[in-house]
Amino acid sequence: MDKVNVWFKDNKNVGWLIAGIAVVLIIVVIVLIARPSKKASEVTIENQEETALVAPNKAPTYYNKAPVADAPATPKLSYGDAVRTYGSNRIQFGETCLATPATAVFKKGSEIMLDNRSWEAKTFTVNGTAYSVAGQDYAIAPLNVLPPSQDVMIDCGVMKNVVTITVQN
Repeated sequence: MDKVNVWFKDNKNVGWLIAGIAVVLIIVVIVLIARPSKKASEVTIENQEETALVAPNKAPTYYNKAPVADAPATPKLSYGDAVRTYGSNRIQFGETCLATPATAVFKKGSEIMLDNRSWEAKTFTVNGTAYSVAGQDYAIAPLNVLPPSQDVMIDCGVMKNVVTITVQN
């Protein structure tokens, strides 16, 4: 025991080491206390990240305009069946309307899945037609655009042009 006490007395860096460890522990505790806790309603079902894939010359803009028309009702598939059916024709929207993908090319007459991964309801406007989608739900939008090779912009709530779709024959 005397050897341990002698080592602590002779080694002046031990005090600094203990002080450093104490400071790190205090910082970790402060960070854990200060970070916002997630409510149960904020936890996502799937492990998907929101990514901003916005074309450099087409940044989203904001407006306060009511949608033009309501979308027609379509038979509803389960979420899993819809994902399997629409596959790559799916556009996901996160909490802040960030879309994945932000640009896409689809054939004329195809349908796309507007996938709301947010827990809150959102309204998507596709070519003048509004789709009100509950949180963690989806809607199907047809791409009947004339003439072909026309760009279709999708709005999410008050954010305009968050997705650009090119429709081809």
